[in-house]
Amino acid sequence: MTRICLVVLAAALLSGMFLGCNMSPSEKQQEPKVEAYTPAFSYTPPAQAEPDSAGVTLLLGSADVKVKALPGITWLLSKDIETWFPHQQFKSLGDELEPGFLSLLTAKGFSVRGPFASYDKIPFPDKKGSDLILISTTELSLDAQDYESKSVKIESKLGGGKGSDMTGKFVLSGKINLELREPLTRELMWSKSLEIPNTEVPYNVILRDEDSIKGNVAPYYAVLLNYVAKAIEKEYPAILGTAWESFDPEEMRLVKKQAQELKEKK
Repeated sequence: MTRICLVVLAAALLSGMFLGCNMSPSEKQQEPKVEAYTPAFSYTPPAQAEPDSAGVTLLLGSADVKVKALPGITWLLSKDIETWFPHQQFKSLGDELEPGFLSLLTAKGFSVRGPFASYDKIPFPDKKGSDLILISTTELSLDAQDYESKSVKIESKLGGGKGSDMTGKFVLSGKINLELREPLTRELMWSKSLEIPNTEVPYNVILRDEDSIKGNVAPYYAVLLNYVAKAIEKEYPAILGTAWESFDPEEMRLVKKQAQELKEKK
């Protein structure tokens, strides 16, 4: 089963309002509604082995999306972080990791069964007829850094006034934890933890004081989601690419042999 954990850390308490986009002050105030960006996740393996040439049959679980909020998050993020991934910008990530891993493992020459929604939903013949179960946990971390804010005057069709010009960056990072277990006993046979390279995501917003006072910050939050969605979309191939080198067919055949010996002893 694949678990994706998004850990969000905020470097400053900004009353929940540090979100935005790269537009002029007047342009930002003319478009209060922000359309959600839907990522187009895509991964192409760098090579293609002969089908079933690895001599190993793997079971693949489905993606399990987990969200965890840590202390230091602003009230706005705290309010919505528990439903982060169900937003349109992210809800397809878990679903797309399943065919992504399927494509990766097939290209390496493994025979793959699944993905399955849970261990209990794997038919017994598949458990008995497979060599190993792959469990992957992809953890993504978003850190807020280099926050700066300055007071500005705003002129727009919605009226003038004052606001705050806020800039900074988010740093997207994470790791992939891989486990191979014997299908019937679920005994751990092999594991690896792989770092995902850091990606910097700059942001800029001019927030009207009037919006701040009234709590009209939903559009700014939507922009944050779009920023991060585009970053994850860009890094999606790298996330699976990090796992590519870990599945060496020769090593997997050795792990398969160890799993068979363990099963014979049970």
